[in-house]
Amino acid sequence: PDLKQFQALLESYANLNNGLYPATTTTVNSSILCGYLSASGCPADPTSPAFEYQYAANNSGGTCVTAGVACATQYVLRSQIENTSDTDYWVNCSSGKTGLTETATITNGACPL
Repeated sequence: PDLKQFQALLESYANLNNGLYPATTTTVNSSILCGYLSASGCPADPTSPAFEYQYAANNSGGTCVTAGVACATQYVLRSQIENTSDTDYWVNCSSGKTGLTETATITNGACPL
């Protein structure tokens, strides 16, 4: 449910910014994303700091040199699943795909599903 809240915030942000999302140059945690979105009361992973929600977006071919600027066209939100024998992650992609993955990194907003 928390990633869905971030997804709704990101879509609202994009609606105000010509369909673009906040760009990142690296993966950032949810508190940084919350700042990019100028939002308050953003959800945090209940097991933080052991686990943190993460966000990565593309930077439109390198044209965005400042993280947080509205120029990304895709993103990935990720949370680590606790209590599993493997390292599993739940992801929500800007493409609308959601699901489990074992991919440890999310870069350039590319959906790992």
